[in-house]
Amino acid sequence: MTTTHHVAPSPEEKKYRNILDQMEEGYYETDLTGQFTYVNPAASAHLGRPVDELIGMNYQTYMAVDTAKTLFGIFNQVYLTGKPAKGIECDIIHPDGALRIHEISVSLLRQPSGEPIGFFGISRDRTEQLDMERALRESEESYRSIMDLSPDAITINEVGTGRYVAANKAFFEKTGYRPDEVVGRTPEALKLFAVPEEWQQFLEAMRRDCLDGLEVQFRSKDGTVLENLVSGRRIQFKNKPCFLFVSTEIASLKRTQQALRDSEESYRQVLELAPDAISLTRVSDGTYLEVSEAFCQQTGYTRDETVGRSALELNLYVDPAERKRSSGLPLWNWVFMPTPTIAGCTSRPSRRRDGWTAWKSTFAANPERSSPT
Repeated sequence: MTTTHHVAPSPEEKKYRNILDQMEEGYYETDLTGQFTYVNPAASAHLGRPVDELIGMNYQTYMAVDTAKTLFGIFNQVYLTGKPAKGIECDIIHPDGALRIHEISVSLLRQPSGEPIGFFGISRDRTEQLDMERALRESEESYRSIMDLSPDAITINEVGTGRYVAANKAFFEKTGYRPDEVVGRTPEALKLFAVPEEWQQFLEAMRRDCLDGLEVQFRSKDGTVLENLVSGRRIQFKNKPCFLFVSTEIASLKRTQQALRDSEESYRQVLELAPDAISLTRVSDGTYLEVSEAFCQQTGYTRDETVGRSALELNLYVDPAERKRSSGLPLWNWVFMPTPTIAGCTSRPSRRRDGWTAWKSTFAANPERSSPT
């Protein structure tokens, strides 16, 4: 796998990055080699390192060798199959040597063209949650105070029947039920599952002793559908085999992810509607990352022939030295306009695919510093 350089985020994408920054769950993005290209503040806090230190760091840096090897295999499988991996537990080493247990998901990050450019996912520090499960096993009488400290909905159900034995404050607040309406009854009796088949998945999980990262739609007492990510483990509670479930609401995260997808589509539409030729290139070597339809019409090259190659490779420069002079500018977006001179622009001869030469005015902008117009 090779490193992919990311295009600077658009203003619309920055807007949704701000939303990600407010999330309680950790969110990360890496390139194809596993080096972080983005982490939100929650992920930074979970890893015990500042954001600036994490950017460019490989995820294997803060893991034991065996853990890093296992996680590399999972990332590689996601890359090869394109299928996300969820509910992955791994040991994280903090700078002070403290060991934390994280649960992460891994998905393939793609360009609009479908080309893989890295990975993204959600991370949760489950250390306190696992400590809580251990405390429940060791001290049944203290379970209520421990459970009620969690902002996530937690329930304890009998293995076999699925009847509720206990639930925390967050569960009752989110579902709208009172304790006397829940304890002793099953989720099926309460019609808690918006999709009845998912109840069968819960019963199967209790027979397997564990459940990791299952997306479930619950229905509250007033009929509101709640989207949750549920994990669970078998425990001994009050001398009975039971199952402890932890449910985290993910509706806000899914809305954010959809908004990001919508913003990318809007960006593509704006690019295609522009009357001028627009291209996004990598500063280091001039490789084209994206081009507009107008660019293709003016150069004579198709998008497939252009993306992944440079202007030098396409022989667009009449004078190859122009690329060297251009590469000295800290700029990303090049817009070719059919006028010989424009204030603030650079004029140079450009060669089409058919060999025809014309003078083009080039306007450049860095999306991180200004908005190209």
